[in-house]
Amino acid sequence: MTAGDPLQVLTEARVLADIDRLFARSMADLGAGPEVVLAAAAVSALHRAGHTCLPLSEAGRSLADIVERPASDQEEVPAHARAVRLPARDAWRAALEASPVVANGGGTGSQLPRGADPDRRPSPLVLDHDRLYLHRLFEAESGLATRMRARAADLTPCDLGDALARVFGAAAHPATVAAARAAVERRLGIGTGGPGTRKTKPAAGARAAASGGCASSAADPVPERPRSRRG
Repeated sequence: MTAGDPLQVLTEARVLADIDRLFARSMADLGAGPEVVLAAAAVSALHRAGHTCLPLSEAGRSLADIVERPASDQEEVPAHARAVRLPARDAWRAALEASPVVANGGGTGSQLPRGADPDRRPSPLVLDHDRLYLHRLFEAESGLATRMRARAADLTPCDLGDALARVFGAAAHPATVAAARAAVERRLGIGTGGPGTRKTKPAAGARAAASGGCASSAADPVPERPRSRRG
């Protein structure tokens, strides 16, 4: 280990943790070049911060600017550590595509590098379009996406009659009623919005309209949820 070793420099500056450095060194032991080794350290550090991948749009940036450090760590990153940067995008992509430790995700699931022995174990890293993943996280994200697409496409029309009108009342906004109907008819529904944007009302109304005998499940409109007060 030399004094100018970028992994050691970044670890001493607390940009990387020991586990990031050791993972990156294991990639080097498997034949990864320096561009891929540095990327492996970055994707491991990003995983610790709760991110699933390293976008190639980060090419050329300092790892000190990419990796999130704990809020309690206010120590300034030394200039020589901040100088450690990811490669330029084209050179970086070429190195990743040629590396024995990087599989081609292809958007459909992990695959082995081109020309690889089909009996070998999956590669530790996966390059999917413009995102570099740890193999385990790529498999988890791909599997979740597959299941979500299948559920979103599964439509079961339901004859709700006038149940929704009884649940929500005549003055209900059409979008609220439509959201509740979609929640009943589809296996997957995603509601987004900040506090007070009426996400709970369609969900509760859908449950009431779809339960048992819809006509008797909710004779009154769904009440508004009390709003919390913050000091």
